[in-house]
Amino acid sequence: MGLRLSDEADKRTELVHEPRTVRVTNPSVRGLEEILTPDALAFVGELVREFSPRLDSILQKRILVHQSLRNGALPNFLDETREIRLSEWKVGPIPPDLRQRRVEITGPVDRKMVINALNSGADVYMAVHG
Repeated sequence: MGLRLSDEADKRTELVHEPRTVRVTNPSVRGLEEILTPDALAFVGELVREFSPRLDSILQKRILVHQSLRNGALPNFLDETREIRLSEWKVGPIPPDLRQRRVEITGPVDRKMVINALNSGADVYMAVHG
C-alpha cells in the first residue's frame, strides 16, 4: 500500500507500507530527513497498519455508493441516524455577546459611501479622510 505525502509531492516522495517498515522511495527531497525521522516513519507505519483495513473498507463502500448514485439512486440519510433526526432538538439561549453583533464599516468621506454606510444597518461608520 502506498501513502502519499501530498498530490504535489507524489512524484517525488512516496511512503510505502511494507510488513514491518515504512521506506522513503525517493529521499532526494531537501530537508526530508528532518521531518521523516525514524520515529516519525515508525509512527506512520503504525498508523498504516492500524487503519489500512478500515480505510480500505471505507473506500470500497465509497465506490459502491458512487456506482449506485451514477445508476440513478438519490442520496439519503443513513438509517443509523434516524433516531437523532426524529428526536426533539433543543439549544440553549443565545449568549448576550451574540445577541447584538457590532458591525463597523470603514470608508472614505465621499457622500455616496457615507449615505450607503448609514443605510446599511451597521452599528458604526468610521470615515477615513485622505
